[in-house]
Amino acid sequence: MNKLRIAVLLAVLMALLVVGSAFAQVIAVDYDDTESNYWPGQAEDVFHYVVNGDFNAWSADSAWIAEAGVECDNDSGNSPDYWCVWGQDKAGWEWAHLSQTDLAEGSLEEKGESYGMSLFLRHQGNGKGSFYAGAWQPLTTVTEAGYYFINVSESIWFNNDRGTANYNSVAWYTISDTNDPWDSDDWRELDPYTVQCPNSWEVCEYAGRDETIWVEPGQFLHLIVAHKFPVFNASTVFLLDDVSMIAANDDPETNPALEDYTGFYDWYYDTVVDNDEFDDKCHWMDETCTGILTVITWDQDAPR
Repeated sequence: MNKLRIAVLLAVLMALLVVGSAFAQVIAVDYDDTESNYWPGQAEDVFHYVVNGDFNAWSADSAWIAEAGVECDNDSGNSPDYWCVWGQDKAGWEWAHLSQTDLAEGSLEEKGESYGMSLFLRHQGNGKGSFYAGAWQPLTTVTEAGYYFINVSESIWFNNDRGTANYNSVAWYTISDTNDPWDSDDWRELDPYTVQCPNSWEVCEYAGRDETIWVEPGQFLHLIVAHKFPVFNASTVFLLDDVSMIAANDDPETNPALEDYTGFYDWYYDTVVDNDEFDDKCHWMDETCTGILTVITWDQDAPR
């Protein structure tokens, strides 16, 4: 009888472990070693259709997701409000680490409020294929179909002690009709770099993508990060921030972004674009800029 009871208890415990692991796909951590030398902020005189795009609001759960009538399986216990964060559950890959990342510069007493969202991915030696994680938000504030101007900023660094491969650490955004990013065939990369910044540099440019896109009511915004290849023990930090979407000018004669939609940029400050006008962004594929490059810094030995 005792052996039977033990066997039954073990079976129940194993079942609970299996059920629990199906949803524990994101592990909440904290980063306090990061800084940025500039925070662009968001314009306050326009309506922003992405909620908590600066990731300053962060709590144990996001009741707003539930109120929107959309299920979110994230039970990490620490996540950005208004977003559902997810990560794949695959053998040979560590669960994605999620962190509200402090970007304010200076001592603890001097710091203002400036955060981003970081996702950390790591291969564990025998993982196969690709590994994806991300966050999505239902665009409930969009009530009319039309053109909108979107911005997503990022900084990405990989652990060069363990190596990487060309185009391995990649981030995208997409708009989808559902909360499944694979329902969209229009994933747009956030930068065009072959290889991201090495962890040992402890500094990387604050870059991103902005452009005019068509959005309809009921759609979802997705942020996606990935290791595209199973590089042995490779790991990457993906910092995402300043996600915004505002109503756009739909006249192609006065808004060239309607036709030129690959707006890769680096953040600057005290910047002169094309030796003429001041701007915080340098779209370096078609602009010449002078100024101070905005960067993200970190401690290469900090735990992730």
